Amino acid sequence: MSRAKQITAPKRSTRVTYQLLAFAHQQTIAPKVLDLNDTVERMLKMLRRLIGEDIDLAWHPRRGLWPVKMDPSQVDQIMANLCVNARDAIADVGKLTIEAGKVAVDEASCADHPGFVPGDFVLLAVSDNGCGMASEIRDKIFEPFFWTKALGQGTGLGLATVYGIVKQNGGLVTVYSEPGKGTTFKIYLPRPARHAVADQAASIGEDPKGRGELVMVVEDEASILTLAGKILSGLGCRVLLAASPAEALQLAETQPVDRSIKAGTGPVR
Repeated sequence: MSRAKQITAPKRSTRVTYQLLAFAHQQTIAPKVLDLNDTVERMLKMLRRLIGEDIDLAWHPRRGLWPVKMDPSQVDQIMANLCVNARDAIADVGKLTIEAGKVAVDEASCADHPGFVPGDFVLLAVSDNGCGMASEIRDKIFEPFFWTKALGQGTGLGLATVYGIVKQNGGLVTVYSEPGKGTTFKIYLPRPARHAVADQAASIGEDPKGRGELVMVVEDEASILTLAGKILSGLGCRVLLAASPAEALQLAETQPVDRSIKAGTGPVR
């Protein structure tokens, strides 16, 4: 096996394992009560970079949105995967729309929508005006390792990860799509019980801070790599950013750890 393959294989295996854990509801999480409007808005800049300048991103929050209880990083995963999926469905220029809302599901609605249970839900919808999907593809998109991209351009786990995260949090995800008419994903997340919100409010403290730890981030998506560097630096860590495993190995070999460097002042690229 070539050195390049030796480097790439562990990286891909790690990503696949992480996504499979999410699909199987076994991913380690730290749920907290959060405002979905605020969580999505903090991601908008990164999402715009992720989809590119040729795709217009519209965000429609909902006033008075109920809170949800889930790990904020899982919201990031959902949004990144759905936006990448939308980007790949748009051939040239296009539009991506993200909406938040509130839905009260009653018994009658459950009868019309298999899988629904009565209750209050926060709705997160992601729509694009891309190529759309035929029914035979739409029926398989949440299956692990199913993808329509060229070999080597995906793992087939992006939408399976979304499905796993939503199920892990007691929610439901639906998709509407037709060839030439775009695609809309709707995610329904349950409204937490009132006592859960009260308990969280009583226990909120300061965000954890680093103590000058040196952290290396390896990510081939430039916008995500930059975002990770900024977040870690803001938390007081020293950060090394690498766009590939080969670059990571080079950085590890050529940049010794200088323990005299103060927190937050390490090399960030």
